[in-house]
Amino acid sequence: MRKIVKGCELAMQSNVILVVEVLKLRQTLEHRERKKRQHQQFIASRGALQVEEGQRLAAEAERVLPEEGQDATPRRQRAPPTCSKCHIQGHTRTQCTQR
Repeated sequence: MRKIVKGCELAMQSNVILVVEVLKLRQTLEHRERKKRQHQQFIASRGALQVEEGQRLAAEAERVLPEEGQDATPRRQRAPPTCSKCHIQGHTRTQCTQR
């Protein structure tokens, strides 16, 4: 009788562990699906977008952006890459010619 009880307890403990694991996996999957849905964007709301119309919209967007950017402060430029081996700007350690 003790062996049966012990086997039953082990089975119940395994079941509890598996249930918790399944819940965590489902939560992770739901989170990923929710995140994936948030990043979906549609180009047109009125059906298919024709090539010419898309090019026209892109050209208009490029014309509008520089006008808006004139009021903003200029962006900082990155420094050129610096080698961590010889400490000379212009290349990285993987491109360094000094050994």
